[in-house]
Amino acid sequence: MAGFRHLVAAIALLMAPGVSFAAPAADRVLSISNHSRQAILELYVSGASDGDWGAERLGDDTILPNRSATVRLGHGRDCSFDIRVVFADGSVEERHGFDACRGRQVVFDGSTAERITDHDVAVTNASARPLREIYISSEQTNGWGDDLLGDTSVPPARTAHVHYRGGCHGDMRVVFDNDGAEERYGMDFCLRAGVTIAPGWAAAD
Repeated sequence: MAGFRHLVAAIALLMAPGVSFAAPAADRVLSISNHSRQAILELYVSGASDGDWGAERLGDDTILPNRSATVRLGHGRDCSFDIRVVFADGSVEERHGFDACRGRQVVFDGSTAERITDHDVAVTNASARPLREIYISSEQTNGWGDDLLGDTSVPPARTAHVHYRGGCHGDMRVVFDNDGAEERYGMDFCLRAGVTIAPGWAAAD
């Protein structure tokens, strides 16, 4: 009889308002489909909040046009993932915030692929304070990455060259010697390789 009372009490606890339990960890699986005209040579998958891409997942394999590959993400409760593929010509295509709890097929067709190249960006400091840090990152990347100035700084009325590897379009952040910072989004580093940091720069067209 005591066992029955304990069972009833346990059921009542489960049904009590405000009581919730985390969903069990699931084995997340993605199907990466290549609908482009060239092979996919590299594949990266990371949690949407990870901040970096992690290890390459294809190894010596490739995903040929009109073929798919299955990627196991392991057990976890997270649903949101970022996926990046690198095509045979070196261009990169990404998907961000894919919900692996609601779907498993991710299609890449090359329509938003961007060629990754080395950029030499001339940064002129037309402000009144020295620039201590400069960051450039892809529009889709989480986080700013490494400071491109390193141990140097850019005094007022001086120009420094920073090297950025990525697509044409990216975001830029500068930090002054007083810890003040400005950011500008959606810049085209292929169209304009020179940037002038001056009052109103962050809001410039």
